[in-house]
Amino acid sequence: QQQLNNNNEINNNNNNNNKISDSKKFIEPNNLQTTLEQIADAFSQLKNVTIKKLDFSWNIINGPSLQALLYTTCVEKKITEINLTNSSLKERDGKIIADMLKLTPSLETLNVSWNAFGALGMGYLAQGLENNSTLTNLNVAYTQMDDLGAFYLATSLCSAKNKIVELNVTDNDFSPVGSRQFILLLHDKSRTVKINKLNLNLNSVGTRAIAFLDPNFSDDEESD
Repeated sequence: QQQLNNNNEINNNNNNNNKISDSKKFIEPNNLQTTLEQIADAFSQLKNVTIKKLDFSWNIINGPSLQALLYTTCVEKKITEINLTNSSLKERDGKIIADMLKLTPSLETLNVSWNAFGALGMGYLAQGLENNSTLTNLNVAYTQMDDLGAFYLATSLCSAKNKIVELNVTDNDFSPVGSRQFILLLHDKSRTVKINKLNLNLNSVGTRAIAFLDPNFSDDEESD
């Protein structure tokens, strides 16, 4: 009887291991890419369906699959909010998102936090933001943005067309010089819509950058 119980336990463990092995098949990168392409294809087939929000956070989405997914959802289906938090996005994916921003007439909220854009990826993203007039909420926290990336992003937001009112740049790699770029946006007179929420948590800000938060700040003070 003891031997029979031991054999049953071994068989149960083997069955459990097989189940675990089978479940892992669904998170292999190649299978995931295929799944994303299928999702994109499914969205392209939808007719007369209104979808406002999409959340693909904590996935592996990049390259051609990202391009297909964003086009069929954001551009064709007029999505207003998309979350790509921690989706393994790289520098080159910033250009794909930028191209989508140039085409979509409806996106209002974009979250691309926890992705490795760096300066180059942020430069690509900034190109898409420069003439965008629909986005109001942008989250680029934890994106490995340095001072150059901060310059690219802040410069792109200095536009009369830009409507972003909430900007999250938490925990990036820029110095007080980069922080200053974003704080100066609060006083930018070229913007028709003012930024009312700026999140600079866990960044190097510095006392000089903080000085620009003074409500009496003027352009003359910048050159001091």
